[in-house]
Amino acid sequence: RIGDAGRIREPRHGLGMRRQRIKPRPVPHVAGIAAKRRVHPPQRLDQDHPDVARDLSNLAQLLQATNRLGEAEPLMCRALAIDEASLGEDHPDVAIDLNNLARLLQATNRLGEAEPLMRRALAIFLAFQRDTGHTHPHRDVVIANYRRLLAAMRRSEAETDAALWREAGVPP
Repeated sequence: RIGDAGRIREPRHGLGMRRQRIKPRPVPHVAGIAAKRRVHPPQRLDQDHPDVARDLSNLAQLLQATNRLGEAEPLMCRALAIDEASLGEDHPDVAIDLNNLARLLQATNRLGEAEPLMRRALAIFLAFQRDTGHTHPHRDVVIANYRRLLAAMRRSEAETDAALWREAGVPP
């Protein structure tokens, strides 16, 4: 049988031919590709790195989706703490963490704890809009979530509209 490069090759017909070692021949273009695509070992991130917060948040979202809310909450809290410390308290990623945590608290019927978090998330997105002149892509989602939260707290539609008008300048 004919073997791969670098392996012992046996004769095809078994007529007493001696075995010979086939020397691999370098293929020039493969060596160039390998040199361009150096594989770097994964870096060990500091436990307070924003990428760690992202991964914790993603894992918490998965746990929440599988109804493992008790396991998801500490991960969301840790992701929020990391992002606040590394990115600043008014960063849009912090607002996303606040929104996610508020939604988790809402799912566990802790509406009173969820409301200030959702209000703060909305305030961050509104500050972003004021500072940059652009609407953040997640702003409307947070407004809708805040509206649902206030409705779950049995606020009347008029109270909900008034709160959104007061917080976000969203007309009724």
